Amino acid sequence: KIESRHLNEDGMVDHATIRNDDLYWKFEEDVCELQRISLKGMDDTTKMAFVINLYNLMIKHAFCKMGIPATNTNRASFFDGVSINL
Repeated sequence: KIESRHLNEDGMVDHATIRNDDLYWKFEEDVCELQRISLKGMDDTTKMAFVINLYNLMIKHAFCKMGIPATNTNRASFFDGVSINL
């Protein structure tokens, strides 16, 4: 929902403007709740789906928070530095 509110003239998500949206700050608070999730009770298929979705969410969150890396060198350090605690 928030991404559709922040599209540039080419129809691409403008991650930099998302940080100015009140929904982004609600998301910042809500994402902390992910630390309470336990993977122990999940079967392998559910666990894999959850982790893939979490990875995609984490990358979008990092794009909003840190910006999209512009060079291959920046991209490598970006992906090495992005993490979430579960």
